[in-house]
Amino acid sequence: MRYSQFAALSSEMLMSYKQDLYRAMQEGRNPLTEKYAYMMEFTDPDYFDRELRKRLPAVSPQKGDLVDRIANILIGCEQKFAAAYPALAGRSRPLLGSEAGNVSFHLYTIGELKTYSEETLRLYYDYLQVLDMEDENVNPSFVIHRNTVMFYGYDSLEDAERKLR
Repeated sequence: MRYSQFAALSSEMLMSYKQDLYRAMQEGRNPLTEKYAYMMEFTDPDYFDRELRKRLPAVSPQKGDLVDRIANILIGCEQKFAAAYPALAGRSRPLLGSEAGNVSFHLYTIGELKTYSEETLRLYYDYLQVLDMEDENVNPSFVIHRNTVMFYGYDSLEDAERKLR
């Protein structure tokens, strides 16, 4: 899953994210733990406010704005994917909300993005601005899902969609 996700990013973004990981390690932080803690801001806000907020790196207004902008773009990408491949999309996280204990694509994405540095987020936002989201070869959702289904042994997105119907 991580390979599939990172295959949709530019090399400049990957290098910046690598620096984010080194910085977190030097500071004794675990970005994976932080990602799930940030998600709890939405899934268990009382616990988040009482126990987690003070333990997490603060999210500046500028960083929060970048997270929201990127998450909204990625939701649009995922909507395009779902329209093209409904059977595959139906096997993924719900797009929005957090009903029945399911963390949505939106909340998962916010949690993930909040662990990135502002520099990595800026690079990500700028990268998304130049992509043609109608092109399945560059739209991040199509790239991620294509790589994922290949790891599961399907020949293509079309093959996976056909077999999952």
